[in-house]
Amino acid sequence: MYLKENNLIVEKGYKNNFNVRGTAFLVGNLFIGVRGFLEEETKIQNASINLPLLYDKDDSNPNFWTTSVNICNPLYTVLRVNDNILSPEKIKPFDNKFILDTRNNCFIRETTYKCADISTFINSQRFVSADIPNNIYSRYEFSVDKTCLVNIKAGIDLDLYELEGHHLKDNYDVKIESRNTIIYTFYTKSKNVSVTVRVSLFSNNLDINTASMVLDNNKHVISLNINALPNIKYTLDKKITIYYKDMDGFGLDVLDKEDIIDNNTFSLAITNHHKIWHPKFDFSNVTIDGDKKADISLRHAIFNLLSLEPSVRNNSSVPARGISGQTYKGAIFWDTEMFMFPFYLLNDIKSCYQIINYRIKGLDEAIKKAASYGYQGAFYAWESIENGIDACSDYNVVDVFTSRPVRTYFKDKQIHINGAIVYAIYSLYNFTKDEQVLRDSYELIKQCALFYVSYAKTNLMNKTVDILDVLGPDEYHERVNNNIYTNYIIKHTLFVYLRASKILGITSVALEVKATYIYNYIYIPTPNAHNVIPQFDGYFNLKDISLKELLSQKLDKNEYLGGHGLAGDTKIIKQADTITALYLFNNLFSKEVLEANFNYYEPKTEHGSTLSSSMYSLIASKIGKSDYAYEHFIKSASVDLEGKTKQYAGKVYIGGSHIASFGGAYMSAIYGFTSLDLSSETPKVSIALPSKIKSISYNIKYNNKKYNIYVNHTNSKIKEF
Repeated sequence: MYLKENNLIVEKGYKNNFNVRGTAFLVGNLFIGVRGFLEEETKIQNASINLPLLYDKDDSNPNFWTTSVNICNPLYTVLRVNDNILSPEKIKPFDNKFILDTRNNCFIRETTYKCADISTFINSQRFVSADIPNNIYSRYEFSVDKTCLVNIKAGIDLDLYELEGHHLKDNYDVKIESRNTIIYTFYTKSKNVSVTVRVSLFSNNLDINTASMVLDNNKHVISLNINALPNIKYTLDKKITIYYKDMDGFGLDVLDKEDIIDNNTFSLAITNHHKIWHPKFDFSNVTIDGDKKADISLRHAIFNLLSLEPSVRNNSSVPARGISGQTYKGAIFWDTEMFMFPFYLLNDIKSCYQIINYRIKGLDEAIKKAASYGYQGAFYAWESIENGIDACSDYNVVDVFTSRPVRTYFKDKQIHINGAIVYAIYSLYNFTKDEQVLRDSYELIKQCALFYVSYAKTNLMNKTVDILDVLGPDEYHERVNNNIYTNYIIKHTLFVYLRASKILGITSVALEVKATYIYNYIYIPTPNAHNVIPQFDGYFNLKDISLKELLSQKLDKNEYLGGHGLAGDTKIIKQADTITALYLFNNLFSKEVLEANFNYYEPKTEHGSTLSSSMYSLIASKIGKSDYAYEHFIKSASVDLEGKTKQYAGKVYIGGSHIASFGGAYMSAIYGFTSLDLSSETPKVSIALPSKIKSISYNIKYNNKKYNIYVNHTNSKIKEF
């Protein structure tokens, strides 16, 4: 499906794969996400522009969730050739290419329509500026092969594609600034946040001043008729400025005031865009020789991670589905700290500070959440939106058979979210040796530790401390006791709290005594005679069934397997759980234990989450199973290009970008295939390349120095530059 030409990702033909294609060819940043759609496509093809980290809801239905906001589409442009509207809703394109240029950070389409005896070729490109991140620029070009009458309609499509009701009020303000510029101001339904969209059009060979402005089928457009001549390339450029200032003061402070818009605007904008983007991309890109699919897939992953750098936006973090839309409510999960953070640590350290600052800012809400459940300290949101508010519902899945909400325990029992945040903080401190990291986040660390101290239960009979009634990363097995991942991440959190207190010279005797006791006595399951560690108390007593057999029992392809579903009383797990614990704390385990658990749990793992494969890949690299590592790596890296992942959990749509999977793929390549070691002053590597890959080359920033690292099957080179 996808081809690579230099840094281009190409899909040929026109298919009705709107969700997959829109995600694969996404461009944007943490202000604006523009999906991969043709200019003439509408909400029927899921054409949408997302405003990440701006949240609202449709109050008309109490069951609607708060999600990120989609805005009306200002890229809308459609041609009528003679009397034929060139749109997939009317005429299927004769030939088509969707192109993502990763190095130049732009989306390109090349389409030929044939109707009657006239061929019309449309070429366009668009980008969200890396220089002015609330600006979208597009260049739309078309030509015909015979003289004909062409009508061009270009402007803003007011019909929204949304998942959860309608986030914008029906009333809006319109200002026609000039013949070629229109300004819309929309208002979100619940919070009344104003969102301004300014669309300016300009052309070097179309007389826009003669166009009329019309409202046509809920599309506010200029309408221009021309007698098109054969083989003349007609050009229409757009500059789109989107501005919003939500309750936290996010967004750009002022609307872009540039008044002069002419034929040089697009060229100047793309030049400035490249000045910012090229150095980032060239440094962070990983080159894989010998395997085209691995090379392009990882490049696509890195492109997405770079596009979402939190360093461009104060106190920001990366939503689990990035900027691809309203899936997962546009919220931030543990995915960011555990799976994306390692990429930014090696490529953009400022983003790591922003991710931590986002959590510091959300501490008050985390303390409120803990108190609401009767605990002390801070309990961070499972689905974090503005100010750290938890957008997660107690009923987060809809049953496919009854259409009724299903009680889930993501919000109240996945207490390991705290540990992921503290793990990232300590990773940043270890990487930078910057004590200010601990100082700025000390209260957060302390409150997370206090929550765990408050949550833990002393087992007087066994003289241990138990962690009861939790939901681990697996998620299919609810309200379990002593989940291995949860217990290890709690132990680590308490270690970081005690360590930070000592480094900073801060004393809180009562809490330190309790934290020390729990750290020393928390129950940690040990391997059995076969070196396998139980995922939680009683796991080995569950029904032993093969994954294939369990999946064959499904009555609907989208039915939810967790809780009271098919997997709930079996050993089948959703995603890496024990394996994730073994990776994060692998220095505590022998190779024999790692291998035994990999062999035991991998066949029992559905990989129902895209977070899963990278953890198995990393462990496979450590135990010498490099080809197994490759198989899991390629699943993580190609997830959005292949589009074969789950699209629904019950009746809830869960598609969109899989940014954490991309982060996991990067980890699998760097920390798995080359075994990058940063435990000393200079980086070290060792070779664990899969047979399909001839070599890997990449750059990192470490100890204020830049290194190029090259690894093949026989040797490695590390060069400072």
